Amino acid sequence: MNFSAGLGRACRCSCLAVFRSYVAPLSRRYAGDQRGTIAILFAMMLTMVVSVVGGAVDYARWLSAKTATIGAMDVAVLAGGRALLVGKSSEEAIDIAETYYAKNKSSLLSLDNVSFSIQNQNEVVAVTDSAVDTAFLGVAGIDELRIRATASARVEVGANAGSHVEIALMLDTTGSMAGDKMVASSRPRSTSSTSPFGVTRASIRRASRSCRSRRT
Repeated sequence: MNFSAGLGRACRCSCLAVFRSYVAPLSRRYAGDQRGTIAILFAMMLTMVVSVVGGAVDYARWLSAKTATIGAMDVAVLAGGRALLVGKSSEEAIDIAETYYAKNKSSLLSLDNVSFSIQNQNEVVAVTDSAVDTAFLGVAGIDELRIRATASARVEVGANAGSHVEIALMLDTTGSMAGDKMVASSRPRSTSSTSPFGVTRASIRRASRSCRSRRT
C-alpha cells in the first residue's frame, strides 16, 4: 500500500515537473508570438475574397449568356412566325425556329433546355430554363446560375405575305441633285409657275388684263 502511494506521488511530481519545464514555457511563447498573423487572416478571408472577385466574373459570364440566349430566342420565334406567314405548317415552323436558335445560341450554356410551341395557330412561343456553370462561386456553394426567359411572335389575323406591299420614298442627295434641283424637288407641286399644258402664270395674268381692258 505504501509503495503504491509513493509511486503515485512520484508520478504526479514527474508530470508537474515536465509541465513546468516544457509545456508552460511553450504556452507562454505561443501566446505572445505574433508571427504568421497575416497568413492566418488571409486564410480566413480567402473564401470571401474568392466569392466577391469570382462572383463578378461568373456574373459577367451569366449576363453574356443570358443576352445571347434571349437574342437567339427572338430570332427563332421571328423566323417561325415568318414560316407561318408564308403558309408553312406548325411542325415546319417549329423546325425552322429550332434551327435559327441553334445557330445563334450562347456557347456558355451548360444546360440548354429550350422548347418551342405554336399557340392558337398564329403564335410561336419559346420558353427556356437553362443554366451556366460557375467557375468561382462554387466555393460559396453556388454551382450554377439559371436563365429563365420567354419569347413569342404572333401573326396577326388576315396577314398575308403576298397581299402587302411596302412602299418607300427615297430622296436623292448625291452630286447629280446639287444646286437648285434639290430645292425645286422639295417644293410642293402647287407652287410651280408652269401648268401641265405649258401655260405660265404670267401669260394667264396678261390674258386676264387684256380681257378686262376690252370690256371697259
